[in-house]
Amino acid sequence: MMPRRLFVPLLGLLLLATGNAHARSFGDILRALGSLRICGNAIVDVSSDRANCGDCGSNDPTTFVCTQDQVCCSGHCVNLHDNCGGCGAQFTCANNEQCCPQAGYGLPSFECADTTINALFCGASCQRCPLIERFDSTDTLVGCCSLKGGGTCVMDAADFQSDPLNCGDCHHNCFDDPNRNWLCSHGHCCPYCTQWLDAGPDGPNCYSCDALNRLAGTTLKCCHDYDHCRDIGSDPENCGEACTDCAAASTAGQECIYGKCMCPPERPDVCDSQCMNLWDLHGKYCGTCGNVCYSSSACCISPDGFRPYCSTTYFDIDPQNCGGCGRVCPPGLGCSGGSCAATNPR
Repeated sequence: MMPRRLFVPLLGLLLLATGNAHARSFGDILRALGSLRICGNAIVDVSSDRANCGDCGSNDPTTFVCTQDQVCCSGHCVNLHDNCGGCGAQFTCANNEQCCPQAGYGLPSFECADTTINALFCGASCQRCPLIERFDSTDTLVGCCSLKGGGTCVMDAADFQSDPLNCGDCHHNCFDDPNRNWLCSHGHCCPYCTQWLDAGPDGPNCYSCDALNRLAGTTLKCCHDYDHCRDIGSDPENCGEACTDCAAASTAGQECIYGKCMCPPERPDVCDSQCMNLWDLHGKYCGTCGNVCYSSSACCISPDGFRPYCSTTYFDIDPQNCGGCGRVCPPGLGCSGGSCAATNPR
């Protein structure tokens, strides 16, 4: 039975629509109402309702329920891009625009937007970009949609220091610079293989790698034709005069130390072509390469403290590893049978 709250206003609407309280059939009333229908417990306009387009969606969801990229125009599901926010040619988005949903009056509404640069509708998902601080530190905030990837939100103000598409500020594109300054260095467009310096002999300017080395005693080098100045003394991807990529070295885990690819001090040993620390007591390589501690044993420091070893034997008597690695007995107690206990006086 139709709820009273729906029936009363509907009855008044039907009488107004027909102009005749003695209409002969319900079909006459529906024809008089035009595009209004009763779908479930609601009166809907099937000429524009996306969930009931042309007829009640419950009758045939595949026909009368519009998809996410469609809108209902004159009772037909049509392409949203060509009918964005309304029906007809005047609501057609340009080729470089996308129809994006926006909140309005409690209902979804739509707007054409260039999602490659619009911070309110950024990228394929029409994302609203967060407000971040400008590079100039004026405490002003800006939302920035970068051209990268066809529209990507700039999430960190630090990106303004190095992103050539947003150098110093949103949409300040270094590739538009007539002087071929295609590199972004500290928020300034510079030529490749240079770096911006606020205080140099020629004032704030873009200085070459060699000039910076002379000024500050650094070890910078231009490793590639279209690149930044790289610190070949510590850059693991451009290490030494040959600009070696340490990740491609025969031993995995090497770092760039003083211009050479080598294992770092915390992982000085090499096993199975990778840097590791044989004193880490991890059980796979205990003290020497290939010395594997199986489930019945563990890798511990020997009682003399000079080497790792795989053993459970010393757990019975070692006060530094009593019953297990690292279980140290309190002062005055010894280890007997894997438990800390008072030693027998002599």
